[in-house]
Amino acid sequence: MWSYTREVKEELCRLDVGGRDQAAAELFGMWDVAGHGDRLGVGSALVLRRAYRLARAIDLSPVLHLTREKGRLQVALTLERWGSLRDTSSRRTGRAYLRGAFLARGYIAEPERAYKMEVAGLPTAASRRVLEVLETEGVEAHLICRRGQALVYLNGQEGLGRFLASVGAYNARLSLESLLVVREVKNRVNRLVNGESANLRRAAESGVRQQAAIRRLLAVRGAAALSAPFLELARLRLRHPDWTLSELGAALHPPLGKSGVAHRLRKLVKWGEDSSDSGGRRRV
Repeated sequence: MWSYTREVKEELCRLDVGGRDQAAAELFGMWDVAGHGDRLGVGSALVLRRAYRLARAIDLSPVLHLTREKGRLQVALTLERWGSLRDTSSRRTGRAYLRGAFLARGYIAEPERAYKMEVAGLPTAASRRVLEVLETEGVEAHLICRRGQALVYLNGQEGLGRFLASVGAYNARLSLESLLVVREVKNRVNRLVNGESANLRRAAESGVRQQAAIRRLLAVRGAAALSAPFLELARLRLRHPDWTLSELGAALHPPLGKSGVAHRLRKLVKWGEDSSDSGGRRRV
């Protein structure tokens, strides 16, 4: 199963290379963060093929080299005219530059765990350029030093969404937004289920407590001590400890609302808790 970073890069590598300015800016972004002389220092054949197409589009004579190291096929890209690569990034081509930098050295955490993007191992000048483009796009990013190398990173779902749109990964952004919707729905369902479970637990505990008080009341004072409306409700509660106030009220004759049922039950519980063998037989 591919990582989320691989999925995003796969989408970006399928994009049209665009005009010469766009292609040049994207290729410069790759070389700016991962270029070593005439060689592009990335280990991804996917990105190297993209770089090859970009270089062909602006006539820089790219050459792909295939070697076998430790039984594995390795691909490398060199440019015969790499010296002609220049910083052509501008507000119009900044997104292409950012796309190239990300393809060469970018990483995105799995959205299920975190909303984070970083471009690591940058030369000083390249780190400033990446940071400037992100700020131009309205994305709050940060520059730190890790193991002696510059790293630009951003956190948060909003920033990640803007970044994906800026570099042209629209499908990835839609997938991210779908994930957010699903996560929000799950959280909402969990909250509702937990709330309903808590309500049912409280109702059950309350029903058991009311049953105990009513049994005590009837044992001490007797059924004759209760008026008909209270006796009817007392017997209903004894038969149905799990019923809600609404269900109890609907079963009474005549029906009674929740507040009325709650009031009568509070009375019954109080009488039951106050009852004693010497409590007398006064009708209530």
